[in-house]
Amino acid sequence: FLLLIAVAATGAQPADVPAEPDGRPLGLADALALALAHNPRLAVFDLERRVGEAMEIQAALRPNPELGLEVENFAGSGDFRGFNSPEYTLSLGQMFELGGKRGKRSEVAALQSDLAAWDYEAARIEVFGEVSRAFIATVTAQKQIELADELISVGWQDLAAVTRRVEAGAASPIEATRAKVNLATAELDRENALLSLTAARARLASTWASDQPVFEMAQGDLGEVNLPPDFEVLKARLATSPNIARWETETAQSRATLELERALGKIDLTAGGGYRYMAGTDDGAFVMGLSIPLQLNNPNKGRARAAEYQVTQAGKNRQAALVFANASLATAYAELASAHKTATALKDVIMPEAMIAMAAAEDAYFKGLFSFTDVLAVQMTYFQLQGRHISSLARYHLAATDIEQLVAGPLFANMQEQE
Repeated sequence: FLLLIAVAATGAQPADVPAEPDGRPLGLADALALALAHNPRLAVFDLERRVGEAMEIQAALRPNPELGLEVENFAGSGDFRGFNSPEYTLSLGQMFELGGKRGKRSEVAALQSDLAAWDYEAARIEVFGEVSRAFIATVTAQKQIELADELISVGWQDLAAVTRRVEAGAASPIEATRAKVNLATAELDRENALLSLTAARARLASTWASDQPVFEMAQGDLGEVNLPPDFEVLKARLATSPNIARWETETAQSRATLELERALGKIDLTAGGGYRYMAGTDDGAFVMGLSIPLQLNNPNKGRARAAEYQVTQAGKNRQAALVFANASLATAYAELASAHKTATALKDVIMPEAMIAMAAAEDAYFKGLFSFTDVLAVQMTYFQLQGRHISSLARYHLAATDIEQLVAGPLFANMQEQE
């Protein structure tokens, strides 16, 4: 049950997501849909994306016009004493941004909004990975409990058989004691497995912000393993991952910021006009004005230089992210290949032989050819191999989840490759 199943199932919007199944099995697609709708981290990133969209709208707006009122020639001396001859000027001014500042500002805001969308996508994939890992842990714990139940069942059967042989005088009472110890150990192992399952269920439910899981069980097949795809094919897909692809947008945004900072170093023009009324003569006239700042002390060179460094920094960050992703992919791929080899060998070769050996040992015991200690050794070997098989299957699916998170997609390009 790889992410391919889940990603395809989560195309619905949160409004279409059903509630957690109460007392019914939970599939991986259900768990991912619940996390997509209710995970608090995704809600935060979604809001951040909306903030970016709002800032993009703001960046495209022109500067506000200015309304001014001036009163001159009052509270002076002589003819200008008090308010004998004041002049009133009502004006309207507008700053005109030159050098394409508004367009460059809009471009920076648009790219910042794109970065927020990339971050949301990366967070969504990361949450999907967390859900998948918690789901795998839950299914694994369930399988371990099934194995513990099987071991307990065999333990009871062994105890009954040994007891009959002891009562018939065909075996030592020590063998009955060993059978009881073996049974008690199996029951203790089941209790520990149950605690692990409780923790795994709680961790899974927390991915959709629930502190009390209500689903009956996690429904998934650990036994579905396939030969890993070619490593180079997976490596080529790293560039499409949001954690890598975002740096292209980051670099473009840094370049746009550099152009904006250079534009901000250029002058702006403020023009205005209005009407002036002279109370002393009861006359009026129109006035016009034009102002240009003198870029003597602050041509914005420092911020432009900093923006140049940020362009270089974005390129270095992309390179570092790609190096880290390559190393992580190599590690996860090695784990995937190892787990696949182990799981396949155990299932196809080792476990069948161990089962034959266990049946032969039990038959030899009843014929008096083996001691119970020998039977226990063979049984423990078989059940340990079963436990190792479960662990290798879990390792396979966990490694597959890590790879799918790195390449931001299913392990296999399409389902036909798995058939």
